[in-house]
Amino acid sequence: MEPSERRIRVLQASEIDMVEPLWLALDRQHRSIGPSWATWWEPATTWKIRRERYRQWLAEPDAFALGAFEGDDLVGYLVAHFLPGPDDSWTTGDRIGDVESLAVAPHRRGAGIGSALLTAARERMLELGVRDLWIGVVHGNADALRFYERHGLRPLMVTVASVPGAGGAEGGDPRRG
Repeated sequence: MEPSERRIRVLQASEIDMVEPLWLALDRQHRSIGPSWATWWEPATTWKIRRERYRQWLAEPDAFALGAFEGDDLVGYLVAHFLPGPDDSWTTGDRIGDVESLAVAPHRRGAGIGSALLTAARERMLELGVRDLWIGVVHGNADALRFYERHGLRPLMVTVASVPGAGGAEGGDPRRG
């Protein structure tokens, strides 16, 4: 389908259930590339948790969800909200845009849908006076890092974790720093 037949529109909080198949596809991708030592919720549980978080985030001022449609088919989505600024380490504005999810249907990846969603989100943030943007990437997702770098974003922080019960990663010795 040609990009001219694609449209990006705001998704209302009441429409969030339509993104479930795309969330589950993203969850499958994360499982396939994420850390092998991590334990994972069952897919239905990940959706239940994420759905509730989307509802909470979308209730915040200026938060938004965008859907990419080709005809009547939802082929991608993005959910963003805002963190309070300024950051205590880096120079930022009074609010920081935080993209919580950007997902594209597996059969449509590489077709410019993610770029269109990210561009639309950045434009919306700029209209709100927000220039700073943060996006988390699952460790090992080199494709996502390349995608974001093509859009001018660069790695800033790495989150390390201990997840009790995750194949011997019991958190280590708390006396060691």
